[in-house]
Amino acid sequence: MRTMHLREHLLPHLLELHRLTDEAVHLGVLRDQGVLCVERLHGHRSAPLPVQVGGILPVHATALGKVLLAFADEALGDRADQLVRSTNRTILASRALDGELEDVRSLGFAVDRGEFRPNIGCLAAPVCGPVHHRAGRRPLTSFLSVVC
Repeated sequence: MRTMHLREHLLPHLLELHRLTDEAVHLGVLRDQGVLCVERLHGHRSAPLPVQVGGILPVHATALGKVLLAFADEALGDRADQLVRSTNRTILASRALDGELEDVRSLGFAVDRGEFRPNIGCLAAPVCGPVHHRAGRRPLTSFLSVVC
């Protein structure tokens, strides 16, 4: 699904999530070594995040990135040694990140515990499309609700 078509298709759901939580909501897709922010709805109670539509977020330091990576067809692989620290809580060790991604697959959602920005926590869950996918796999789209 193309990025803009995806945005148009999911926008009513993002708006409803925003209405119910009053938190920031983001939609993203994997792009190269990061997460492309496709849509952002500002929360009234959320801390400000330096995220803009069209911006790239670190895949390993955000809940949005971790949920996408957990259900992706390919792992970080050789790129794991290129991970950059955003805060003192950012996961950089391959083994620790693999464990985190296994938890995401098991729980069905990802958590950022101040790994991208200090004192800001986020939750992300995959958005599953109508197409059937291999067992345990999901399409590479997700929404993110920021919780402070």
